[in-house]
Amino acid sequence: MRTILTLTTLTLIVVSFQNFVSFDIAFDPKYKIDDSVRRTHAEELLGKHFRNSPAAEQTNETLVSMEVFNIVQKFTPKKHKSKSEKIAKAILEESIKYNIDPIFVASIIKTESRFNPHARGSSGEVGLMQLMPDTAKYIAKMIKMKRFKGEKTLKDPVKNIQLGCAYLNYLRQKFANRAFEYVPAYNMGPGNVKKLISRNEKPKIYSGKVIKFYNSFYRRIYVSQMLKNPYLADQKSTH
Repeated sequence: MRTILTLTTLTLIVVSFQNFVSFDIAFDPKYKIDDSVRRTHAEELLGKHFRNSPAAEQTNETLVSMEVFNIVQKFTPKKHKSKSEKIAKAILEESIKYNIDPIFVASIIKTESRFNPHARGSSGEVGLMQLMPDTAKYIAKMIKMKRFKGEKTLKDPVKNIQLGCAYLNYLRQKFANRAFEYVPAYNMGPGNVKKLISRNEKPKIYSGKVIKFYNSFYRRIYVSQMLKNPYLADQKSTH
C-alpha cells in the first residue's frame, strides 16, 4: 500500500507541475517541509477553525512545497516571471528556517504585493512583503544581513523574503505565538496592535484578508489532488 501511494503521489506531481517545477524540488532536503511543524502553525493561525480546514486535510508535505511554486508562477506579474523560481525557493527556505507554514508566507505576499517584487506602498513600503525601509534596516541588523542598501535591497525578491520572514518570526515571538495579534501587527505595527488590545479590541480586517488567501491556496491543493486522483481521498480516510 505504501508503494502504491508513493507512485500515485509522484504521478500527481508530474501531471500537476510538469510545466513549471524541476522535479528535484520533490527530493531536495533543502525544501522538505516538516508536516508536523506546518500543522502546528496552521492550527495556530486558524484556531478552532483548523480541524475542518483544507490545511488540516492536507497531509502530503511534498505537494505543499510544489504548490508554493505553483502559486508563485501563477500570480507573479509577467514582467517578473523569470524570478518565479527564486521567489518560490526563498519562501520555502525561509519558512523552514523559522518553522512557518510556507503557504502562510505566500498568503502574506499575495495580500501585500500580489507577487510584484517592485511594489511600493502608499506609506513607503517596498517589495514583495512590503517592508518599511526602517523596519527592514532593523531586521537586517538583527539577522546580520551584509550590505543592506535600503530600497535597493528590498527590491531584491530573495532578500525581501529573507527580511520579511525574519520580521514575521520576530513578531510571532513578540506576541507569544498569538496569531490574532502578530498577523495584524505585520501590517499595522506592533505598537498599534498593543494599543487596540489595551482597549479590548481585536484587529481583524488584515488578518481576514490573509487567512482568506491562506484557505483558498490550501483548497487549490486539496481540490486538485482529489480531482486528479480520488485514490488519495480514500487514503486520507484510513489515517
